[in-house]
Order: sequence, then C-alpha cells, then structure tokens
Amino acid sequence: MRTPRDVLRELDRLLAAREVDPTLAALTGHVLGGLMAANPDMDEALAIDQAIRMARATAAQLAGVVPPEPIPPPTTHPVITPDDFTYLGSATLPLDISGQTRFGYSTGALSGRVVDGAIHLFVTGAQAETGWMDPVYELAWTGVGTRCTLVTSWGDVTCGLRVSAAGNSLPIKGLLWDPQSERLCWTYMDQYNVAGSHDPCLGASQLLPEGPRADGPWRLACHSMRVGGYLVALPESLQALLGGMRLGAGAPIGSGNATSPWGPYFSAFDLPPTGTPPDSLADPAHITIPTTNLIYTDIDHRQPRTDDVDECGWTHYGEPDSKGAEPQHNPVQDGTGCTVNGELCGVSYGPFTTFTSVDVISAGAFVSGPAKRGLVLIGQMAKTLADHAAEYGDLGRCHVWYGPAQEYGVRKMCAHGQNDTRYGYSATGPGVTTMASALFIYAAEDLATVAQGTCSPILLPPTTDAVNLHQVAHDGQPFPQLVAHGICTFGGAWWEPASQTLFVSEIHAEWQGEWRPIVHAFRVAC
Repeated sequence: MRTPRDVLRELDRLLAAREVDPTLAALTGHVLGGLMAANPDMDEALAIDQAIRMARATAAQLAGVVPPEPIPPPTTHPVITPDDFTYLGSATLPLDISGQTRFGYSTGALSGRVVDGAIHLFVTGAQAETGWMDPVYELAWTGVGTRCTLVTSWGDVTCGLRVSAAGNSLPIKGLLWDPQSERLCWTYMDQYNVAGSHDPCLGASQLLPEGPRADGPWRLACHSMRVGGYLVALPESLQALLGGMRLGAGAPIGSGNATSPWGPYFSAFDLPPTGTPPDSLADPAHITIPTTNLIYTDIDHRQPRTDDVDECGWTHYGEPDSKGAEPQHNPVQDGTGCTVNGELCGVSYGPFTTFTSVDVISAGAFVSGPAKRGLVLIGQMAKTLADHAAEYGDLGRCHVWYGPAQEYGVRKMCAHGQNDTRYGYSATGPGVTTMASALFIYAAEDLATVAQGTCSPILLPPTTDAVNLHQVAHDGQPFPQLVAHGICTFGGAWWEPASQTLFVSEIHAEWQGEWRPIVHAFRVAC
C-alpha cells in the first residue's frame, strides 16, 4: 500500500500539473479530516486512499457524472504452498535424428498444450547451422522415467524475425501456447545487452500445416531485459482487473545489469492481434504493447534474501603491483588477497542480504485449481549447503565473487580459495561455489491489490520465499539438492490443470555427446 507521504506527493504533483483542480484537493482534505476524526485508529495510508476515491466520486456527482462501479476483487482462494507439491520425477527428450533434430545446449524454453487428450510439450532445441535461431520441437509426454517422443519439428518459429540493437546472440527464453488465439508466443533476449537497448522481445506464431507463420517482434512498455524471459497465462479473475490483459512476463538477471530485474519480476500485458506490424529498431521509442507491473525489482530495489552466503573480493582488484602482477590472478588464493609477489594484500567479505548477481528467476507458471492457486516462479540462488561444507574452507559459508579463472577450465577461485567448478569457471565474471533451486509463490489476491492500484508492485512480498525444491515431498527420488550446472538452469515451466501437473525444464541435465535438457514433473494438490 502507498504510504501517506507517497499519496500526498502524488496529490501535490497533480495539483502542480493542473491535473487535479483546487476544488478536488479541498474535498480530499475535508473527507480525510472527517475519516480520521470518526476513526482515529484508522491506518493513515488507507484513509488517504479512501479520501481521494470519495472526493473524486463527490466531484463527479456534483458535475452530473456517475462514476463507474468499481470492479469487485476476485473471489478469495487459499494460496498454494510447498506442502502441496509432490515431485514425481523427470523424463528425457528424444534422441537426436541426424540432420533433423538437435536438443544439445538448448535454453530449455518450455510450454505445452493438450491435443486429443494427450499432453504435448513445446521445447527449444539448438541448431548449429543458424547459430541461435533455435528450433522448437513439439513432443508427446510419455510419463516420468521415459523418453518423450517427437511429434513435430516446427523449426524456427520466429521465422528469422528476431532483432536487437547490439546484434548479439538472441536465444528464445520463453514459450507459451495461447489457446485463445491459437498461437505460440515466444520471447528472446540479447545475451549481452550491456548498452541497455530497449529491444523488441516478443512475438507470436501460428502453427500451420505448411509451417509456422510469425508476427512481431514487438516492444513492450517494460524494458526487454525485464520481460524477455518467462511467459505466464493469467487467470480470468486477474484479467478482469487488468482491463483484459491475459498474459504476464518476467526475465532473469542478465548482462547489462542496470536494466535487469534483481529478483522476481512480473508484468501483465495482452497479445496484439494477428497481423500487427513489428516494432522497428529505427524507432526505439515506439511501444506496441502496454504493460502493468505486478511484481517489480531492479538494481535499486533488490529482492531480500537470507544472509547465508558471503560477498567476497580483493581490495586491490585489477591493480598492478611493482612487478605488474594483479591479486586476482594469483594461482594461490589463501585469504590474504596478495599478488604472487606478496604485494597489494587485502580482502573483503560480508553477508549478502539481497539478491546476488548469480541469483536468478528463469521460469514461471500460474498454478490454479478449484481450491488453491498462486503464481509460481522458479530459479536458483547461491546457497550454503551443509553437505558441501568441505568446499567452503575455514569460513564455512558459500561465497559469491567476481573474478577471472586463474587456470582456465580448472580453477576460478575467490580470494579465500573457494573454487567455482560448476557455474562458469572458464571466464571472467561472477563466481559461486554452490547453488540450489528456489521456489517463490505469490498469492493471486496480492497481485490483485497491485492491479487495483492499492498496493505497490515494488518488492511485493511472496508467500513462499526461495524454498529449495529438494524439500518438497517426492514420489521416489527427491528433487536434487544442488543445482549442478550453469546459470538459468530452469528454462521454463508449464501448468497443465487437468492432471494438476507442473512441468519444469532443466538444461544441461543429460549427456548424449552434448548437454541436453530434461523435463521434471510435480503434482500440485490445488
């Protein structure tokens, strides 16, 4: 909810801009005084909001205009919790057919649809001949413990339309089958958008017998680095509060962090009709798709997190000593932070209390049933895990740092000697020792209050905060405790309501000559 200061500042701004006349301002003050006098214990922010609404209604009646009836809030449903989840297991993807299919190094973007009662999944593949113009395959889900079968290879569903100002690789990051328009929606992001260009990032394709026919890409009002990732279908109750906006999007943190989310992010929008012209790079100010933020984080508003991991660094990072050596390149990192010549010593470390640069949300779905519902967002976070205590050394906690590989492919150590051997140890960049899956759940009613304008989307609190999926019930083997490979490990999620199954893809999970995704399945009692 807005604070009294926020509301009063808004009223002052509107008065200065002549968007609110003095009569309305006087009415607001009069109504507010009456409300507070009648109920001194009333929350001040609530009283100010109510006074503004009552003043506007009074002014409209005086002018002979009847204000529209407010949209009633959606019927309250209990929110789902991790206790409602049961991990069923995973399935692998079809083996590659030479010259026809390839799943290696896929982003794992995932969606699905039901065809004649059978569950089909859409999953991205890889295609070396065209770089990142990754194909989309439609697969038949055959159950956990099996290998899915190929139904259709749709090829590049974007039909070569992806563009960005920087011209870097443009992998598909999100898929969503929209049954209303019978189109497959897709998002993409420039992998190295350090300039922060607001690129088009969304398109939609008809899947026709002769092949895909694509529209877009379009630019959303929210920056592409914030909505060029996971796609979610919204329930009808939220659509009504959002003026018919049917879909939502978010994204993981990426290069160009200044424009990225730093935690969960979710913005609602509606899909343009078939035939809507694409947005051009030549006109970066043109926005085709309006958006409404429901969950908001950024570099200045970072998602809070448990303080079980430490930020680690060299006091003199990047500084050459008397012989030209720099401390971060020392092949022996022992907590002193010195160069190989024993100079420029010094280290820093302390607990993170907000999202780190390796904490990401990369998959989402709205899980809804007759009894419970909630927005599910899934990602991975740096985590201190008791089973991996030997990797942390004497300090006993997982570290997150930025630095180079001291020995390419073998050692990428922090100043205290922890080694990133899992998540990007071959290049200069963020390093981390251990990561775990992170489940966030948001109540539909909380999203509704944001949609109605009575609550801010900034750092909206989740009802389930970063729970490791390893902790949920399981039918057989538990979900892995440790995220084993890479960043953005979870490529996508899709909710199938009839079977109450949540599908989640994991990249780099099966080795068949190259790393390929698998698909996990969870039953959610709702």
